[in-house]
Amino acid sequence: MIIADSPDAYDRLARNWAPGAPFPVLAGPSLERYAGALLRRGAPERPPVDTRPRDGVVISLGDGAGRTIAGLLARATGRPHLHVRAEELAGVVERHSEEPIALVGLAGEFNGLGDWPGHLAPRLGVVTGRDAAALSCLVYRTLTVNALGPARDFTLFHPGDPEADDADAVGGDELDGLKGEPLRLLAMRVHGMECSVNLPDGILCGRSDFLGLPLPGAREGQRAVSCLNGAGCYRKDLREDQRIPVSDFDAGVVFAQSCMSVAVGNNVFPGEVGFGLGFLSGTSVAVIGTIGKHLEDVAYLAEFRAALADGLPLGDALARVNRLALRVGGEMSRFGLLGDPAIVLESAARSGAASAAEPYREVDTAELAHLGGTVLPRLRRLRWLDVEVPETELAEVEALIRSALADGGQSTGEVAARVAALQAGIAASVVKGVHGSWWHFTQSALPAFRRLGDEAVRCPTCGLDSAFLARFEHRAEPELRISTVQCRRCGDLTWSTEDGVTWESPHVTWATRGETQTVRATVTNTTERALSGGVGFAISAGGFLNLPEGWSAECALEPGGARELTWELEAASDVVPHEYEGWSVRVLDGIYSASTMQVEVR
Repeated sequence: MIIADSPDAYDRLARNWAPGAPFPVLAGPSLERYAGALLRRGAPERPPVDTRPRDGVVISLGDGAGRTIAGLLARATGRPHLHVRAEELAGVVERHSEEPIALVGLAGEFNGLGDWPGHLAPRLGVVTGRDAAALSCLVYRTLTVNALGPARDFTLFHPGDPEADDADAVGGDELDGLKGEPLRLLAMRVHGMECSVNLPDGILCGRSDFLGLPLPGAREGQRAVSCLNGAGCYRKDLREDQRIPVSDFDAGVVFAQSCMSVAVGNNVFPGEVGFGLGFLSGTSVAVIGTIGKHLEDVAYLAEFRAALADGLPLGDALARVNRLALRVGGEMSRFGLLGDPAIVLESAARSGAASAAEPYREVDTAELAHLGGTVLPRLRRLRWLDVEVPETELAEVEALIRSALADGGQSTGEVAARVAALQAGIAASVVKGVHGSWWHFTQSALPAFRRLGDEAVRCPTCGLDSAFLARFEHRAEPELRISTVQCRRCGDLTWSTEDGVTWESPHVTWATRGETQTVRATVTNTTERALSGGVGFAISAGGFLNLPEGWSAECALEPGGARELTWELEAASDVVPHEYEGWSVRVLDGIYSASTMQVEVR
């Protein structure tokens, strides 16, 4: 490595460099910081660059030092170098979108884009710096990244994070001893903005102004954070030593889940205060961070770790994380890469407890969407029918769905089983209510429904044209509709909140006092998806009439499938011989239905 003391000297050395010659680096604060990191790690003071060929292409933007530095990076890694104007960038990137792209330029040269350029290609990384010295040193660090020796991973999570108990740190007071410690990966999941990350007792600041030129003042009409307005840090609750410049950390790669942690091209504040750029002004070679406001999930870090463990270059790791993030959180979970997408990190030497997270495994997101977006809302609407729906259990199931999306694996099956058990419990509760009262499907709720209409139908029991199908809609909850088949001869027959489940059983069951009667019925799934939940039967007001308690059970049906059910009914010897009204009830994937069965006791 050869140090150039001026931009002109650097430009001359860089343009004439060829593999095998000393690699030129422009002197500046970033190089001084890197030299200190090398000494702390016991590495050679000036390690040689790794000139093994890399996949992809190098593209430069702007006519400043970035163009020269891009050409140097391309020659060192055996990649073609293309130089473009801002208006040409999208078309050139599109032509190379199937390969890794290192887009090189000074941070200010991206301001005219107005957007994050990484959305143009899945494996695009922006190789940038606040000035030529910072960018020059970043390229040198990129080509010597694995000359530093092993280092551990470190996690910093907000105290309210689901995995906070496993984090290496949750506050600024736990970071004091970290500033000089070498890290392979610094992973954080905290609240932040474009210039900083907030901790309860500190702030991680993107500024590194003490390493270079003073910060620019805010121009008239320009959006600005407080320090650009000459007001210092907006966190007036903190001491100056609780403002920690991120350039103080010796972290090779940073994975930052905090809002707007990567803002180049899409930045609204000057790059001098950018959070991600602050790490690149220190000793980091790359920042994988969030674009815009971030919808977080614990799965993203686990997926990134798994990609590193698989030996993937950072561009491929970025694409892998974004495939998951866009599926789970959409555009609000998109990540971007500051750094060369061709970088491959060596394995960590040791790591904190949270580093052992399992990689994300595929889950059945369609099934989880059905459970969370269809079944649970159906169950909540049943409260309008005086059905006891346990809100605490619903909230717990919703938490399980979030966990399934985050953790993957077998969680989908566990959630489905929990939802089925929840519905079986609701069915059992309804059965208990039937036994303990003069029960009816609508209970006291029918006045809150608006009648939609009646339709003449043939009675499924007596076969006469004496029945009608009536439909109702809830006045306050229009998505809750009920339908019923009534016969002028047979009376109440069926009620249901939705189509999809049919029930076949004798309309009249005969029972002899003192004997056990086996009752049979068939429940059928008429939908194209599997249904699960609970079924049951009880005699209305049986608790007052010395009639047997009800029966209930879990039930699962394949698409279009049917299941025969049997249960026993025993009338005590002192039961009054009479015809009693029984109700079979079903709660399957939130479809709530009931049918009458007259019990004739002899």
